[in-house]
Amino acid sequence: MERKGEFKGLDVPILIRTAGENRMDCILAFKTGSRTIRLFFEKGRISFISSDNEDERFGEYLLYKNIISLEQYQSMSRMILKEKKKMGDLLVGQGILTYKESVSSLIQYIVELGTSLFREKRGFYAFLKAGDSGNLPMELFIDHRKLIYDGVRRYNSLSLVLNMIPDAGSLVDFIDSEDLVLRYLDTDVDEQSILEWINGRNTVTSICSYSSLTEFETLKVLAGLGYCGFVQFHNQSSSHVTEQDMEYQIEDLVRTYNEDFEFIYRWLNEKGENVFESVHDHAFDNVRKEYEKNTQELDLRNYGFLDVDVFLKNVYPIPVDQRLHFSENLLKAIRKALIVETGKVLGKPALQEMKEGLASHEATN
Repeated sequence: MERKGEFKGLDVPILIRTAGENRMDCILAFKTGSRTIRLFFEKGRISFISSDNEDERFGEYLLYKNIISLEQYQSMSRMILKEKKKMGDLLVGQGILTYKESVSSLIQYIVELGTSLFREKRGFYAFLKAGDSGNLPMELFIDHRKLIYDGVRRYNSLSLVLNMIPDAGSLVDFIDSEDLVLRYLDTDVDEQSILEWINGRNTVTSICSYSSLTEFETLKVLAGLGYCGFVQFHNQSSSHVTEQDMEYQIEDLVRTYNEDFEFIYRWLNEKGENVFESVHDHAFDNVRKEYEKNTQELDLRNYGFLDVDVFLKNVYPIPVDQRLHFSENLLKAIRKALIVETGKVLGKPALQEMKEGLASHEATN
């Protein structure tokens, strides 16, 4: 499993994401000059980060931050050698720190040491087999995306930002949903307000103008989300695409989604009288809250089919270079809303049944 090579600063988040997304059990080592930083991964989550620089160990960090005294530091160092116990266990066992304080300090240490890699310009990396974790001060599992995001946010690295956002006119969209960001990252109010402008219709420039943060701070937020895999950046459609070409593409897109909508329509109607109506109406109410004027007269009452002409009329006000991407987002939102409302109306078992049926239907088609 050992894999190694040279890295530049731009490669750091990519290498960390590789270990995280592939749920690897490994040690990812970075060597720069005389310093080696090791990230310990268990099933893709970071359990610890260490440095071979004696000034960058966990005990030294606690001393520098005035969390423990010099006397306590020296005492713990002797006990580690004598009793072969972990630093965290000794601190808690001796009553120097509570368990909560020990965990909090370890998280801060891991993040500070790990994000320091984002300052490095070049060096060597290696994916190594996971070793014995018994010598680590304490094991704590941190999602790799937290380290990546904090690393991009912490330092003013224009090269990292431009590597992820080469064009300020790019459209920004969530790959999954905003909920995932809030689940895995610790974001403040200003950062959360940026999330509200990510919808597949706003460009990087537009989001920067709406943000309460400075332009570069906003760019770092967007780049960090990109490196984590939460958002993607789309180049706007080239200007030579005609209105007619765009209309044909959207028609094909609606017909594709209508296959799913037809299945959902038939499946819900089989579950009882008025079930489809209830799910349908609540779903479209929710979609209209987000898309407002772009859903006028849209419904699935015609055997589960969206009327193509009505749909085109709704998306016509969108600029031609954004229209196709906007249309796909709207269709995805309708499909998702129908699935969510099905769970609310019929419960989780029925929802699971419908999802499995829909997946089978899509695979067949």
